[in-house]
Amino acid sequence: MTGVKRSVRLLSGATSTISPSPSATGVKPLRTASSLLVCAPIRKPSDGGADFKVLMVKRQARGSFGSMHAYPGGVVDSCDSDAKWEQLTGRTLANQRIPPDTLPLRLAALRETFEETGLFLTHPPLPLPPQTSTHWRHLIHTSGHEFHTLCTSLSAAPRVNALVLWANWITPVAQKARFDTFFYLTVLDSAEGHDVSADGTECTEARWWTPREALEAYQRGEISLIVPQYLTLLELSHLHLSDLRSYISGETRRTAQQLAPICPEPLSSADGLLTMAMPGDWEYPGCSSEGSDGKPLNRVKIRVEGGRFVEIRHVCNGGERGSKL
Repeated sequence: MTGVKRSVRLLSGATSTISPSPSATGVKPLRTASSLLVCAPIRKPSDGGADFKVLMVKRQARGSFGSMHAYPGGVVDSCDSDAKWEQLTGRTLANQRIPPDTLPLRLAALRETFEETGLFLTHPPLPLPPQTSTHWRHLIHTSGHEFHTLCTSLSAAPRVNALVLWANWITPVAQKARFDTFFYLTVLDSAEGHDVSADGTECTEARWWTPREALEAYQRGEISLIVPQYLTLLELSHLHLSDLRSYISGETRRTAQQLAPICPEPLSSADGLLTMAMPGDWEYPGCSSEGSDGKPLNRVKIRVEGGRFVEIRHVCNGGERGSKL
């Protein structure tokens, strides 16, 4: 998947200091993954309230993200690079000027979203009957190649052109399981006709939240989040549906800074909180800022209890944003 990551980073114009070679340091190798932020309009938004919601799943208790709430997604598989996809997606890639090397990332996000939630995003739109959906989700869980079989049998192309790269998070080097995860955004015309349900294998819950609802549920201790999901929700909570649609249309584009790979760097801290610097912070590797005055800040402070992040605060030069129990 090296070609995929190189293509995406050149596309974003992003540069960043990333982990050293695993073979040279003993650091756990990275696995390329893809995640999908699926947003949909709210039919009757309250005055001044959110006008869209985002799909989230609750991971099963075992595994790298036990009982955490996250966006649908998973590891990019060899099936996502199968040359057979070109027949279904080749024209779309050419017409939309989508770099072919990013196709496996987009396919993985759409495949995992269908497998985990039943949301089948294709051109043309083809809602599947519940029994049919369940049947194919089980097959795809066994073999990702079945996703291509399903799409081919219906003459439907995965909606790869409706995805916009939103962020790229890399697991810190100290973690046992490490992922290089590309977060994509897509916006539905409506949530109606897009019923979702957890697969019961990788996820135990699938539901729509407004970003603020999810953040408040985290604050009350009702759901668990980690830093990428928390900061993404925080960003989404300050946006409107029209903002999201402008990204999908290409009218607005993510900046190189927003797409720069984020690999949080642990810092020493005297306050007992886990502190991690992110790109742009004066203590992040490669930052050229020096001196005691006007130091750029972009870091998170985390209170960990029982292996759970019970408080996350984002500290930047504009102030401090956080949520705590």
